[in-house]
Amino acid sequence: MLKTYSEVMSRVPYLQTVKLMPYTGYSAILYARWLPCAILIPIVAAVGIILSLFLPWFSIGNTAITAGNAPISTYTGFQIASSGAALGNDTFSFPLWLLVLLGIALIVFSLFLLRSKILTPSLKLSIHLTFGFALLFEIFYLLTSLFGSFSHARGTLFNGVAYMPAVNVENGLWVCMLVTVIAGGACLILFSNLSWYWTLSQTAVEEVAKRTDFRPISPDRTYYISEEK
Repeated sequence: MLKTYSEVMSRVPYLQTVKLMPYTGYSAILYARWLPCAILIPIVAAVGIILSLFLPWFSIGNTAITAGNAPISTYTGFQIASSGAALGNDTFSFPLWLLVLLGIALIVFSLFLLRSKILTPSLKLSIHLTFGFALLFEIFYLLTSLFGSFSHARGTLFNGVAYMPAVNVENGLWVCMLVTVIAGGACLILFSNLSWYWTLSQTAVEEVAKRTDFRPISPDRTYYISEEK
C-alpha cells in the first residue's frame, strides 16, 4: 500500500539510523529537497505567461493603407484578445485569453501538489500537457499572425498591385514561448527525477518494514544487511 508524504518522511530518521541498505532514506531527502522547485516552477511560469500578455504581441508597419511616414502600430496580447488590430476595414484578433486559463490551470495543479506533496502520474501528466498545449497554442498564433492575419486586406489591390501587409510578431510572444519552453523542459526533467526518488522512498520504507517492523533500536545498535541474513 502506498504511503503518504508524512508517513514516508516520518520514517526517514529510522531508515538512516538502521542503515539496513546503503543510503537508505536518502531518496526521500532528495524528494523533499526538490519538491518546492516542482511546486514553484509551474507557478512562476504561469505568472510569466500571463504577464507577457501586457507586452506587445503584434505590430503593423507601413503598408499600402498606412502609406507615408505612419509609425508602426503595436498591440498587446490583451488588445489582440479583445479588440484586435485594425488595418483598414480588416481586423486581426486571436483568443489569447486561453493562455490566462492555462496559466490558472498550472497554478491550480501546483496547489494540488503543495497540498498532497505527492507527484502522482495523473498530476505530472496534467502539468506536462498544459505546458505542451500552451506551446502549441503559441506556435499556432505565430503562424496565424504572420500568414493568416488580414486575409481580406491581403487580396486588395493598391494602384493595381496586390500588397502584403507589413505585420510582425513582437516581444510578448517570444517572452511567452521562452517561459513555456524553459519551464516546461525543467518540469520534464525534474518530474522524472522526483518520480524516481519517490518510488525509491516507498521501496525503502516497505523493505525496512518487512525486516524490522520498525522495532525500537538501542542507540549503539545498527543493523546491516549482513547481520540480517
